[in-house]
Amino acid sequence: QGLHVWFRSHWANWEGIEGKPSNLQPKEYLQKTHDFIIENPDLFKEGEAFTVAVEAEVVGVGLGKRFLTWEEYRSFLIREVNTAGDAFSKIGLKDKVHTNWLSVNGWVVMNEFNQELVNNIGLIVVDHYVAQSQTIGELEDVNHVVDQTEKDIDAMYAKWKKPILIGEWGYHISQPVTEERQAEVIQA
Repeated sequence: QGLHVWFRSHWANWEGIEGKPSNLQPKEYLQKTHDFIIENPDLFKEGEAFTVAVEAEVVGVGLGKRFLTWEEYRSFLIREVNTAGDAFSKIGLKDKVHTNWLSVNGWVVMNEFNQELVNNIGLIVVDHYVAQSQTIGELEDVNHVVDQTEKDIDAMYAKWKKPILIGEWGYHISQPVTEERQAEVIQA
């Protein structure tokens, strides 16, 4: 069909989903992913994208969390790109699969990214929802949702001066809106 795939991955025992414990540590995560790429070369082709850990911040930053500090988190993001790049190089796809599409939420982009990280990844991929916890009021106004999304994306670009790729947007899954409203926002 001539289509390409954006692999937005994470292991079940990273976040503790599908009945798995949340016990995979960052170093193990990267090694397991590196090995997976090398062991499954037929899954990938030139022009595709591979996100090693979608929204890696979900496992948490702070005492008792996967990343003790935001610096550890930022270091993990850089290692994601390098680990995937190395693995794709070993299967003959060096610089042919996008490994820097690291989807994160908008708050993290604006508050916890730093210039070193942004320079290393060269692109910002945001999974962004306007007023994610809000379910009524202004979110019923399509123009408000569209305008605020544009303002938020513009602010990210103004801060980092790097291309912005939108990974997810619209209404968050927890916001009870109709498919018709979703389509209206996407069209606008």
